[in-house]
Amino acid sequence: MSYGSQNSSNAMQELINSYPEVVFIAAAGNQSSAEQYFPAAYSNVIGVGSVDSNDLRSSFSNYNSGIPWIDISAPGGYSYGGLLSTVYSASLDGYAKFGGTSMATPLAAGLVGLMISVNPSLTPNQIQNCITSSGVDINQNIGPRIDAYQAIICALPNDNSPIPAFTASPQVAYENQPVLFTNNSVNATNWSWTFEGGSPSSYVGENPPEIYYSDVGNYNVSLTVTNEIGEENLTKENYITVYYEPSGAWILQNTSFESQGTGINYISIANEDVVWATAFDGSGSGLNLQQFSKTNDGGQNWQSYSIDIGNTNLGISMIHAYNENIAWLVAYPRGANQTGGIFKTTDGGENWLRQNSANYDTSSSFANVVYFWDENTGFAQGDPINGEFELYVTDDGGNNWQQVPGTNIPNPLGGEYGYTRQIEVVNDNVWFTTNRGRIFYSDDRGNSWVVYQSPIDDFGSSETNGNISFSNSQDGILVDNNSNVYKTSNSGLTWSQVTTSGPVYTSGLCYIEGTNTVFSTGVGSSFSPDGGNTWTPIDNVVHLYVDFYDENIGWSGAWTQVTGTISTGGVWKWEDFSLDIDQLSEDFSLEYYPNPTNDFINFIYNGDLSIKVYDMLGREIIKTNDKFVDLRNYNAGIYLFKVLDHINKKSKSIRIIKK
Repeated sequence: MSYGSQNSSNAMQELINSYPEVVFIAAAGNQSSAEQYFPAAYSNVIGVGSVDSNDLRSSFSNYNSGIPWIDISAPGGYSYGGLLSTVYSASLDGYAKFGGTSMATPLAAGLVGLMISVNPSLTPNQIQNCITSSGVDINQNIGPRIDAYQAIICALPNDNSPIPAFTASPQVAYENQPVLFTNNSVNATNWSWTFEGGSPSSYVGENPPEIYYSDVGNYNVSLTVTNEIGEENLTKENYITVYYEPSGAWILQNTSFESQGTGINYISIANEDVVWATAFDGSGSGLNLQQFSKTNDGGQNWQSYSIDIGNTNLGISMIHAYNENIAWLVAYPRGANQTGGIFKTTDGGENWLRQNSANYDTSSSFANVVYFWDENTGFAQGDPINGEFELYVTDDGGNNWQQVPGTNIPNPLGGEYGYTRQIEVVNDNVWFTTNRGRIFYSDDRGNSWVVYQSPIDDFGSSETNGNISFSNSQDGILVDNNSNVYKTSNSGLTWSQVTTSGPVYTSGLCYIEGTNTVFSTGVGSSFSPDGGNTWTPIDNVVHLYVDFYDENIGWSGAWTQVTGTISTGGVWKWEDFSLDIDQLSEDFSLEYYPNPTNDFINFIYNGDLSIKVYDMLGREIIKTNDKFVDLRNYNAGIYLFKVLDHINKKSKSIRIIKK
């Protein structure tokens, strides 16, 4: 891992801990500092410093002082002009020479690979102990310098006894997806496999066939190997995890934002065709973006716009849309003597007019959220003024906002405030959250309120934060930044932590109204079909804020990529292919083969077909009317085929595995 910063993450540490068979190796950093840098300083990660040709710490290399977070060192200095890297020289006629802990780390990683090749039974702890104990003590506060020969000697098994070892691909699978096992055993002459829950459930031989798992669950895999010396067994418990197969896929769409790294922090879905999304700067430059993107055709085309509210210093919290022309936005002050508030557009975002009756105009006013149930009835929330949260309601589209009386609102705690964009609405029910871990709840569109204490201390700090979402007026879910999941069945009055399985992400959360289906997003996405207990991974690409229109359609934020004048990506659309608006109830009898395939898929069907093929990033890669689909030019992986019979109004979604 050739990256790092002084910022640690509980989620990253938990991710590393979740892969106990993986040896993680990270560069210590080039700041010539004793400050801990992550990921090198995480537990269960081998941190690597840099030495020059004289076994002296490279001038740039970070070093230990106190807690020994750098475990080993390797050549990475500028001796002899540096080490050949994998980037070209300035003249483009060869590889360039570089120095850095990022040059030292691959040498250590290569040595670990050699150690595993001679003894695949070694655990990550054994490997770290071996590479450390066999190293040369250089007394430079960066651990011992690696000694490749001695490390291999340390790793060698004591005799020629058989050593069982194997891997699986994929280790996490969907129902009926084939799993391929690779034998990595050493000194074995006979191999006997057992696959709990698999089909076939056992196999005798070096390389087993593809194994299929039909039921959701966690399964053990055992391999027993023998030779003339003896017999050894290796059982990996809960090694194969099988999930429900997602019924749809994320399709990447283009927001048309013009700046690299523009993200989406709020999405307002007016209907299945009209969606508005507000932008933020994710480049690290700290830019204050006053921009949004909008689609009027379900995401086939997005158009980005600048927001002109007369003050470029104000922050944009969110936009709530009624249709393609009418929407409201919340602006908040980012400095002294700034006045935010509620603004409305009636021309699709070309012009915005401040609705002054929602005051938010004192030096301490801070507007957070706005929501409308229809064209007229709305609610807005701001931080406390004079000892009461500044809440407003309107029944005429915001022409006249009425402040909710303080007698209808529980008093804030000392220093309590709300957060931008943190609002949840189901029918007439409204919730907003605070920095004191409390949840304010109204069942009458914001006119009267109660407050409940949540199981977390804060909903928006860097140390502790969380999201809430509700299926109905009673049943809700809370996910904190450590992926802990809590559920309520009484509108948030009480919460119970639940034991979960599968990945739960922490950037976005959406409980689809009236269902038991919950989506979570972050450095990947997952869904729960049972209200938050069991989670199925969908992908491992970045998703930001997420919201759903219904079970079949939703959107999540992403990062815009800009190359030259071309802007791509920025938003994902979820399409559920198990249900299609043109699909009839009778069975779609369709034959296809082979699956898995090395090259082609053949469809047998008495009628015309239209076939679209998507990769797992949601990108449409093939569109054809042929019944013979060529996958030879595509990488190995899983591909989603959406097959349609337009004449008879039938559709079918199929997952094809390319070997």
